[in-house]
Amino acid sequence: MCIICRPAKYSKIMKTFSDKQKTPRAQFYADNAIDYSDYVFNGGEGTLTVSGLTMSEYNTLFGSTVNAGGVLVKSTDVAPEVAILFERKKLGSSYIVLYTLYACKFAPPAIGAKTMEGGVEEENVELKFTVRELADGGIFYMLDSESAPQAQIDGWYTAVTKP
Repeated sequence: MCIICRPAKYSKIMKTFSDKQKTPRAQFYADNAIDYSDYVFNGGEGTLTVSGLTMSEYNTLFGSTVNAGGVLVKSTDVAPEVAILFERKKLGSSYIVLYTLYACKFAPPAIGAKTMEGGVEEENVELKFTVRELADGGIFYMLDSESAPQAQIDGWYTAVTKP
């Protein structure tokens, strides 16, 4: 299952996206000196801000039950793992970089409301998520449209891509 964040082709519009990879430092010592030092990638966490959520997106993101135009959120809901697919413009060019974050789980958003004194405001929903590594160690994949085959770029949003 995947979440697609591409305004030009899909209805879900990503307002902002932030992902911070967990990269703890591994250090090993020998004779009171650092013998080996490296950073280990092991997942991460982030925030996705979108313009509202539909009832079916509650099911997709949080495992909630959708029925007759409503959604039932229960304490027993289990959020499924999803992949997040999105793209960014490549700096200083007309190309894009396409991204897939694997094995993401979203936490349900906070519920809030305020009085609409004379106007309507956009509903921004902030979604927090975690990313874990796959069995093969994969966390994310990115593709540069400047050098990738056109068929791979055109099919990016049709399936979760792995190299």
